Amino acid sequence: MGGRTRRELLKEGGAGAAALALALAGAVPVAAPAATGGLTPRRRAVYRALVRALQASPEAGLGHRGARAATGEFAGWYARQDVAVRGHADAVLDHLDALGIADATPRAALRALRACSEAGDGSPTPEQAVHCAAVAAARALAGAAA
Repeated sequence: MGGRTRRELLKEGGAGAAALALALAGAVPVAAPAATGGLTPRRRAVYRALVRALQASPEAGLGHRGARAATGEFAGWYARQDVAVRGHADAVLDHLDALGIADATPRAALRALRACSEAGDGSPTPEQAVHCAAVAAARALAGAAA
């Protein structure tokens, strides 16, 4: 695996899939990655809110991780990535931000994530499919069980 952990590969693959889906759908415009290679404060807040939301879901398997520690670990991973990988992660986090995840309570954010991933009852609209892809990629970024 070239020195990459399973979690790192999941993060990269999930972020890439969501970025592609978002780009194809022309959905949320992606802001440029932080010039220094670091996670912006807003994206850090979105990631922390994502982890907190997923901690409210036993099946996500993140109950053992503290949101602050997970966010610090993610920020370190993010800083080590090239611009393309950071751009994928940015697309996912920006999409979640547009959905209001950062400003919601953990339970409300979890409901929003579930609603996006379950939309369409097997026949989602293109917009619902983009939301679903973004949520799947977000779960991968957070290291949650699929």
